[in-house]
Amino acid sequence: MHIYKGLLPLAYVYGLILRFRNWLYDKSLLRVYHWQGPLICVGNLTVGGTGKTPMTEYLVRLLQEEWSTAILSRGFRRSTHGFIKATPSMTAREIGDEPWQMKHKFSKVDVYVDANRHEALTHIFSKDNLQPPQVLLLDDAFQHRKISIGMNILLTDYHRLIYKDHMLPAGSLREPFSGRKRAQIVVVTKCPASLAEDARQEIIRKLKLRPEQKVFFSTICYHELTPVFPEMSLPTIPLSELQQYSTIVLISGIARPEPLQDELKRHCPNLLSLTYPDHHPFSASDINHINQTCAKLAPDSFLVVTTEKDAARLYINKELSEDVKPRLYAISITTQFLGHQQTDFNNIITTYVRENQANIGLAHPAH
Repeated sequence: MHIYKGLLPLAYVYGLILRFRNWLYDKSLLRVYHWQGPLICVGNLTVGGTGKTPMTEYLVRLLQEEWSTAILSRGFRRSTHGFIKATPSMTAREIGDEPWQMKHKFSKVDVYVDANRHEALTHIFSKDNLQPPQVLLLDDAFQHRKISIGMNILLTDYHRLIYKDHMLPAGSLREPFSGRKRAQIVVVTKCPASLAEDARQEIIRKLKLRPEQKVFFSTICYHELTPVFPEMSLPTIPLSELQQYSTIVLISGIARPEPLQDELKRHCPNLLSLTYPDHHPFSASDINHINQTCAKLAPDSFLVVTTEKDAARLYINKELSEDVKPRLYAISITTQFLGHQQTDFNNIITTYVRENQANIGLAHPAH
């Protein structure tokens, strides 16, 4: 974790502004809209990837069989504006890469995008919506204090724990460490699968949470690879078969590609990694570089691997060469809790949803 010490004075000022904003909301001096019914927020205190999308997908799998479940996302870097209900025909450019990914993975789940979460809720739970969801998952809404959320799940990456970080622009915190106190659940994500119990207790101690706040530890599991262009009718590829390729070309536009790089190297030591910033909009020159890189490799000797999020943006790019398309695969990931924590986590979530089913909608505004 890199801290820009020269920017610490600016970080201090920014932190004061955010603390004052949170104080205004805590004291009800700024309006808060209270929504009844099961609203579950998956968020963090930092910029960059802490595993919000895999956690949101975990919740969908947990809840969708018993309750109609929907997802509300900002739709980061989309070309559109305002409230949109995603359809399968929409592109990542229209709704954002993560909403596109989740809509295509969970076709029966409604996915909505809107940067204004309160306005989105008024649409989702309006009288005109004849089939409102029984539970709504809000992706990356922890800083949206304008709405009161019954269940806040706060994620912190094991490799850059929030108590070691600093405020922007010196570090990656977008609100002060004190913001953790609003969460009902804190999940330490991307942990080593073998994380020892004493190390977990040390993290819990340093998080300095209230007794009623629950802490869980999770890791990322990598699964089979699926073709980015399903219309080509290509088979999925198990990770165990990656060893048959002489080279793996990795295309990644995510916050921390290192864990994925390490995973792929376990199966194919010769990894050629092309890395880009998080949510990177691939330009014509980027695609040309990808095409040229792959053209230098022996035919049928390599595989091109990307993340599901990047696949959403690569799929609509018409500049990809016909040699790359049939070799382009997305690796799927899931969240897995360490030890026996999964049962406890699932029970907390399902109990909350079950107890808050009545009278979904806007309760009253507070001042």
